[in-house]
Amino acid sequence: MKRRFVHSQIVEKDGMKKVIVNFERPTEDGFDSARCELPDYKWTERQGYSDEEIAMFEELLHSNAHLLYRYAENGGFKLPKLFMVCGYTVYFWSNENGEPIHVHISKGKPTPNATKIWLTKSGGCILASNGSKISKKELNELMEFISAQFFLFICAKWKEAFVTDEIGFYCLSIL
Repeated sequence: MKRRFVHSQIVEKDGMKKVIVNFERPTEDGFDSARCELPDYKWTERQGYSDEEIAMFEELLHSNAHLLYRYAENGGFKLPKLFMVCGYTVYFWSNENGEPIHVHISKGKPTPNATKIWLTKSGGCILASNGSKISKKELNELMEFISAQFFLFICAKWKEAFVTDEIGFYCLSIL
């Protein structure tokens, strides 16, 4: 199964400059995920990954932390912002090509823990995570708005942002 990792921009936390690194892979029931804070290599989330995999991630982080900090200091990757609605920013992270089409939503500045919405082939929305802690009422309204923008706008922006003609869609298998 394909794994991926993304990192945040520099985050000031407890008077320290940190980079938060997220690891994720799809499973039949959703996603395995792990989150590590640099420079102290503190794992703040760990779901579905074995001890051996976490050790492999730590080795990867130790050997590449300097690069992650350099990218984060320079603002990370370009953030493809789609639009703002009701005070929320809807956007893609630019290093997520290869994943099925989805958007992130946050109030104010984008964060690595933002709400994530998968888009389906029929134009529907599936909540992957609600890291922004958006109320159910607002989330339903946002998802309705995202669905309305799906075919004409979001798909075109995804193709443009990730320089592709193909779009992969989230599939939910029903047993």
